[in-house]
Amino acid sequence: MGMKEVYVVADNVISPLGFNTSDNFKQLLAANTAIVSHTLPAASPLPFFAALLNKSKLDTSFEGDASSYSYFEKLCINSISNALSQAKINYQDSTTLLIISTTKGNVDLLLSNPFEAKRVYLHESAKQIQHYFKLKNTPLIVSNACISGVVALNTAAELLNHGIYKHCIVVGADVVSEFTLSGFETFKALSPGPCKPFDAQRNGTSLGEGAATLILSTQHKSKLKILSGASSNDANHISGPSRDGVGLFIAVNKTMQAHQLPKIDFISAHGTGTIYNDEMESKAFNLAGLNQVPVNSLKGFFGHTFGAAGIIESAITLESMRRNCLIPTLGFETKDAGINLNIIKKAENQELHTSLKTASGFGGCNAAVMFQKVV
Repeated sequence: MGMKEVYVVADNVISPLGFNTSDNFKQLLAANTAIVSHTLPAASPLPFFAALLNKSKLDTSFEGDASSYSYFEKLCINSISNALSQAKINYQDSTTLLIISTTKGNVDLLLSNPFEAKRVYLHESAKQIQHYFKLKNTPLIVSNACISGVVALNTAAELLNHGIYKHCIVVGADVVSEFTLSGFETFKALSPGPCKPFDAQRNGTSLGEGAATLILSTQHKSKLKILSGASSNDANHISGPSRDGVGLFIAVNKTMQAHQLPKIDFISAHGTGTIYNDEMESKAFNLAGLNQVPVNSLKGFFGHTFGAAGIIESAITLESMRRNCLIPTLGFETKDAGINLNIIKKAENQELHTSLKTASGFGGCNAAVMFQKVV
């Protein structure tokens, strides 16, 4: 039996810019960033730039007893609920699997936990979300640093390709906390202002929080398909990527070879705004012969949303493909001599039939996934 085609039948993005994909996309077109200065002594002794959600708005839009769920869990549930409202699938039967992508989950409960102590564990969060939606199957958790979202999408695509499930709900979420802020500050990886991906003056990343959901199906067709990709690990350093870009190139090259598409129209890069990550990505795309393909980073809008990033940015990529519209790289102003890429500077219309989404993360991990428009 041949491999099944996998379609994207619904999506959602929750960020400080909006609570659905369309509203977020409108904000991106208007070049509005969610990254602003915050003074929150509970999270950091110093002011910091980040993209933070309005928690009261999240509670207001929550259907059910908001006090029974953590901030992270409510993010996941709200995003899944919105996506499910668009999809015509029977998500409560055995043919549907929920996959949760996150790096830290309920890490904020380490400081203040109104629930049982075990609620900090990822499988306990997953159990709460499973019970909320009355799902038959135990959720699968993907937690692999900043590539978690892309790996989760690839995992879902493979399970569906082989007919193991008929539908997959893939949700990614992460929150900004004292833990994540102090961790990135320890690495001296935070920008003192909004991050500037690929810019010659880039000096660090900005953190963000949010959630996104993609619903994938082999039973319901749409205008967009997901083509499963590959992951790799350059085994270079606990936090620093291999500077030659070979690790990411391997993931990209394997993905391209698997599908043999004549052309890639657009790349949604990781683009954190740190010196070495952005330069490494440039080298990887040049090794793959993709340096002329239009590329952007969305970190200047949303910040770095950890395990949610790959799914948030994939949902925006899909919306770009629907609208045939490229989103610019906010914060990019001056070309870096060490970065040879076709970086998108302003929103523009272009026919988009195939797109590549990549991610790289701590520990030297890399991943790529592709999307294709159905002709």
